[in-house]
Parts: sequence; structure tokens; C-alpha cells
Amino acid sequence: MYTIPKINSSKDLVNYANTCTDVVNIEIKQDYTCLYLNRDILTINEGIILQVVNVKGVMGKGLAKDIYTKYPLVKSVYTSNKDRLMLGTIMPIPINPNLWIINLICQKDINKSKTKKDMLDYNSLIQCLVQVSNFNNVRFEFNITHNIQFVSYDRKGQFNDSLLHKLADLPIYIPHNMGCGLAEGNWDRVKSILNCTLRFYIECIKPE
Repeated sequence: MYTIPKINSSKDLVNYANTCTDVVNIEIKQDYTCLYLNRDILTINEGIILQVVNVKGVMGKGLAKDIYTKYPLVKSVYTSNKDRLMLGTIMPIPINPNLWIINLICQKDINKSKTKKDMLDYNSLIQCLVQVSNFNNVRFEFNITHNIQFVSYDRKGQFNDSLLHKLADLPIYIPHNMGCGLAEGNWDRVKSILNCTLRFYIECIKPE
């Protein structure tokens, strides 16, 4: 179990990195800072964990399965609201006040026949990450007024957008190769989008 302080600057992220024993690298650029950790994302107990999900309302494999096995609320909220799923929207789900799972609805199909390739909708991924970035005033400011929809749920799985303010200042964690497993996305494209939309984030590379 790990606890992290608020990350409001590149310096904060560097200071946190200095307290970790599992740092792989830290990348500091003008537009973003990314800390790479050799850490199972399921050990995170404070922050925002992002995951890509499909628009079909099907969840049963890969990282999504690992997450909902540990946090059943994630699947129950997702499947019970499958008729409301839209590409480019997000589903923030509070596990507790300090830990949230955010479903990024940007996988346009599921590969039942195993013949489809790259089912990740990159424009939808951008829209999702822009919404995530706007939760925190130290991240990029976007002047977007078109079709941005926030979908949030309380611990009983009921729609509640009043909870969104609790996401402020929580660090963002993404799993390495997010969107490139079952969705078969291109990691180089995903990584480029992450760097353009999130100012400070932590990438977890699961230990072998």
C-alpha cells in the first residue's frame, strides 16, 4: 500500500520520486512531467486510476477484470449504466474519498472474433483525458464548451455529479500500455496523447 502527497508541480513529483524505491525514470518536459514506477497499479490506495473501457458495456478480461475483482463497484456501476455509455465520456467511480477509478469510454468495439485491430478511438481518448485534466486547476486549462459530459456515481452506483470536486489535487495514475491490450491500440499514439493532455501523471509498469 502506498500513499502519495498532493502533486501540484514538477518539483512535487520529483520530491515524491526521491522517496520511492521503485522509480524507473522521471521525464520532465516543458509541457508535462511523467514519473515511471515499477509498481502494480492495484497497490495504489490514493489517487485517480485511469482505465480504458469499451462502449458496449462488456467488462470481463484484462486489467478491467483485475480492477473489478478488487473493487466490484467498478463493474456494477459500468454494467448497470451500459445504455448510457457514449464514446468520449468518462465514468468517475469513488472507491473512497481518496481513491477513484475513472473509466475512459473510448474503445469502440470488442474483439469477439479476434480479427479486429486497433479498436481504440483516439479522438474519444483525447476528449476523455481533457475532462480528467480539467478536474485539477494545476493541469492544463482547456476552453472547451462542446459536448463535454461528466458522468459520476456515488458508492451506491447512483448518478451524482456533485462528487466531482473531490477529484481536485489527487494524483493521476495510468497503467503502462493503457488501451493497447484488449483494445489493441498503438502505444506510441496513446503516449503522445497523454503527454499533450495531462501535465503531471504517474505511469505504473507492473513488475514481472
